[in-house]
Order: sequence, then structure tokens, then C-alpha cells
Amino acid sequence: GSVQVWQKGTTQTKSSSYTNVGPDHMTTYFGGTYAQQSVVLPSGQEVSALRYTADTSSNASPNFNWIMEDAGKILRGQTVTISWWMRTSKPGIMMGTRVNNVANSRYSGGGSFYTLGQTSGFIYEATESWTYHSRTVALPAANAHAHGLAEIWAAGGSMSSGDWFEIAQVQLELGSVATPFEHRSYGEELALCQRYYQAININIQGYPGAGGYFHTNTQFPTQMRSIPTT
Repeated sequence: GSVQVWQKGTTQTKSSSYTNVGPDHMTTYFGGTYAQQSVVLPSGQEVSALRYTADTSSNASPNFNWIMEDAGKILRGQTVTISWWMRTSKPGIMMGTRVNNVANSRYSGGGSFYTLGQTSGFIYEATESWTYHSRTVALPAANAHAHGLAEIWAAGGSMSSGDWFEIAQVQLELGSVATPFEHRSYGEELALCQRYYQAININIQGYPGAGGYFHTNTQFPTQMRSIPTT
């Protein structure tokens, strides 16, 4: 939720589909531009924020999913609170939040998600000034999936092309009280992200071997959560 690590680039534009763009650990849906911003909160603290800018009115219902490993098992039957800072380019943009339980296929980048719990009063109007938000939900004890996600989205029809909103310091925690944001160093956050994705630059000089292929070895800086696939 600190949106510090952007291994795929700090400004990205995408089309309407689920895609891993924007900050690491997050998937997004609907087209638009996603950019990292340095902002100052009302407390005077300078932090990293995510700005989404809508590209067309038909794509103005973006959602942001922070997928959480093993959350379906850890959070079942628990009361949780999600909190974040947000501001918008204009009044009248309606936002929503929820916590979902997801199937393994969704966790790896596709398939369906299943509602684990939804915050009370989850649709509300955002403001042009930085505002702190929090929502609490009691999650059911029964669910079928191991993982989970925290989701923030813009309600359909409330954004037009060129409208934007920014979010910062998104945090989901056990209990019914939103506590101050838990800060981690950039290095620690990067290492956690690299368990899922690593951008590696390899410089090869020479001539290809048999079959026209180069062969090289590289050592990952962080052990990944599973064997990488092409």
C-alpha cells in the first residue's frame, strides 16, 4: 500500500483488462494512465502516491486490487479495517472499497474472485483535498479460497476522460481501529515484491552457439515464491 516499488515503470498506460501495471503487488482493471506521484499529506509528510487518469468515459470505472498471499486463511472470521488517503480532480467522483476472497487462478493472474466480505457504506463521494478514509468489515468464517485481495475502485459513470484521483498509504489490518501506516524501507518493500516479479537486465556479448541461441546464467537477488514461467 505504500506504492513505492514500480519495477515496470513509474508511468504506464493500459487498455481494458486485468493487468499487472502500476505499483508492484497490484493488479488493475480498465484503461487509463497510472503514474507514481510524490505528494505531501496534510500532516506535512511527503509520501508516494498512485495517480490514475481516465482515458475515456467508457473506461472510467477503474479498480485496484492488492492481492494478499494466504489472506483467505488468515482473515476468515476476523474483523478487519482498510484505510487510505485519497484526493480527486473534481467533486462527485464516487469511490468504493471491499475485501475479497480469491481463487488460486485469480491469484496467479486470471479467473474469478469471490466475495469474502464487503465494507458497510462502501460507496461514497471523494473530495478534491487529501482526506483520510477507513472502513471496517467482519469477514465470514467460511470461505473456499486461500488468498484474498483489498480493492478500491471508482463507481461507474462518475469519471470522464481526463479526470483523475490519487491514493496513498493503503493499509489492511486486523481489528476495528485504523492505526498509523506501517512504514517499511524501500529495500524491504522491493525484496517482498521480487518474490513475485523481478526485472533483470542481462548484457550478452559474443556469438550465438548451436541453433542460434545464447546461453547464460543469472542469480536472482531474492528467492521467488514459485518457479518462474515464460
